[in-house]
Amino acid sequence: MMLALGATSSGLAQPDFGTTATTIAMTEGGTENILLVETDNERFSLSNPRGYGSQARPETRTIIFTAADGASVINIRFTTNYPGALPRQEKMRDQVAANHRAASLVASSPASTGFGPAQSFDLFQPAGNGLMLRTREVFASYPEGSVELTFSCNSADFDKLKREFGRLLNSFRLVPKDGKTNP
Repeated sequence: MMLALGATSSGLAQPDFGTTATTIAMTEGGTENILLVETDNERFSLSNPRGYGSQARPETRTIIFTAADGASVINIRFTTNYPGALPRQEKMRDQVAANHRAASLVASSPASTGFGPAQSFDLFQPAGNGLMLRTREVFASYPEGSVELTFSCNSADFDKLKREFGRLLNSFRLVPKDGKTNP
């Protein structure tokens, strides 16, 4: 399904954002569900997390993957923040802590995606009824902005459920719009 955003109610054009779901045959056998994402001038591809449904929200340039059992959520948001390079880890850490005042920031570390280096931050936040939410936020920069990937679940399930998030990060690629392959 292709989604695109045109003009808002104020008449101002919003940046283009669209998604297309596709399936590819794997050389090892079987198929893989892939999501193609187009922003203003960039195209990305990523493997859909297994066992998750997806919803695109063009108005916020966000894709939300929700586990079929509701145990975890992955949000991917494309922004115009940090085009070309992320700020230093310390500055990003301070920003993440400020954005999550009720959470405890427990770790920050370098990370990677299929298209390059990233920064990762782990947080814990009480969520009521004795539930402790654990969140991993990953930021990666591309020429026109950055992508913010957030994985959240019950902290007791984090180690078991984070594999699909890692798989998604490793599959995340910047794809040329002209159809040529990257060198």
